[in-house]
Amino acid sequence: MITQIFLFGIGGAEALIMLIIGLAILLIIFLVLRGLTLWYWKIDTIVSNQAKQIKLLQEMIEAVKKSNT
Repeated sequence: MITQIFLFGIGGAEALIMLIIGLAILLIIFLVLRGLTLWYWKIDTIVSNQAKQIKLLQEMIEAVKKSNT
């Protein structure tokens, strides 16, 4: 692959810069699509509701333990 890049007249530094820019673009696309997916499927809301349920269940367990002693 590296030899093919050099055949097209692209130097090592230029190839590295292109690679970094390409990876940055892919990262940005990934983050945008991830945000859209989380928003569409309401995953962030579901996780928040589950955290609230866990807290309430822990409070209920503590109340039951106190009433049994």
